[in-house]
Amino acid sequence: MNRTLLLAAVLLGAHPCFASRQDNLLTTGWKFIQQDLAGAEATAFDDAGWSSVTVPHCWNIEPGETGDKDRFDEGPGWYRLRLKPDGTTAGKSFFLKFDAVYHSAEVFLNGKPVGQHVGGFSAFCFDVTPQMRPGADNVLAVKVHFKALSDSPPLGGDFTKFPGIYRNVHLLVLEPLSVSPLDDASPGVYLKQVHVDDTTARVEVTTKLRNAHDEVKTATVRCRLRDAAGKELQTITATQSIPARGAADAVQNLIIREPHLWNGCADPYLYRVEIEVADGATVTDRVTQPLGLRYFRVDPLKGFFLNGKKYALHGVNRHQHRPGKGWAVSQSDLAEDVALICELGCTTVRTCHYQQANEYHDLCDQAGLVVWAELAMVNGVKFESPAFRRNTRQQLSELIKQNFNHPAICFWSLWNEMHVPSTNAIVEHAEFLSFIRELHTLAKQLDPTRLTTGAS
Repeated sequence: MNRTLLLAAVLLGAHPCFASRQDNLLTTGWKFIQQDLAGAEATAFDDAGWSSVTVPHCWNIEPGETGDKDRFDEGPGWYRLRLKPDGTTAGKSFFLKFDAVYHSAEVFLNGKPVGQHVGGFSAFCFDVTPQMRPGADNVLAVKVHFKALSDSPPLGGDFTKFPGIYRNVHLLVLEPLSVSPLDDASPGVYLKQVHVDDTTARVEVTTKLRNAHDEVKTATVRCRLRDAAGKELQTITATQSIPARGAADAVQNLIIREPHLWNGCADPYLYRVEIEVADGATVTDRVTQPLGLRYFRVDPLKGFFLNGKKYALHGVNRHQHRPGKGWAVSQSDLAEDVALICELGCTTVRTCHYQQANEYHDLCDQAGLVVWAELAMVNGVKFESPAFRRNTRQQLSELIKQNFNHPAICFWSLWNEMHVPSTNAIVEHAEFLSFIRELHTLAKQLDPTRLTTGAS
């Protein structure tokens, strides 16, 4: 099957429905206004005159594309949605997960604040169980701030920023004993490729567990390895005690003999790892993640090597904008972008200048494109600001944790196209290098298996 047909087959394929875990996309029924209105989070607030929109959604599309700065509104916008979870979900846990909001968001449920997030390209997730009323009407309100804060990257960039809830919003309904969605909105399962060669692969599987019960629970964690066709190859089982209203990690190891390697565009083979959590005989959660086994290195004279063989990297940069849509693109748009890159004969792609959608990285996994995944620290850095440094570290943690399991990603780019002011160049250069070393250290703590880079 050629690569374009492969992408079409992936796009049309059905996603498995996991028992006990509900992932509800909140797409329709939203109301939106591009104003700063006091009290718009209140349940009884009258939004009848607001525009009806679907999410993903963004604004400033036409002036952003034409460069009409006089019509480019940098003020905040409000979104509101009424939702009514089924009454049978009483006793379960509720989470709101936003795949991205530019540039920052304040989230309210039934008039009560549930959290805020700064950073326009990464996902974030809040536990809204205390505020949610199953079987009754609930009002979700989100205040979106467009203008980037001076203490948060990106400070610049020669690309248009489109404000709004421009990626999917999920209402997750989970059993009290489950994989946690709260580790920086990651999948809660980390597949660390400790060792891979042509004969053997060892993968350390870490599952972040949560227990919302008032008593200690012992979870049974089953880790199943499946091949590309879905056939079960092996299962390993562990038990993990979790304190009441607490969390714990279950760590297991998969040993795979004669592994079928993920070999770039020639053979982007993907296993799947399925994590099943059980409370006694009752399965309470399932999460599945891709596993592409590969090893790579860079030689300063000879270039990039994939699975022990020299592998030429030819590629392009990719932005997430589409004409007429801004950043609120569809799954078919993502698939078409990857298909076009493959049609060019590319073997790699740089996701400039920011973290891109998880679904896009899925498609790169499936197409065999080597990915240079980039942090949104572009053009400028405010290393003298503790708040800027904190938020940059937060965005780097989110980038790595949320995309840890994508075999396509071989590089974490810590900065790009940086222009350090020259008023005191020697001091500022030293400060900049110190900050980059700080980010490099964090990246290696979170993921020692990949290389760190910068585009300059």
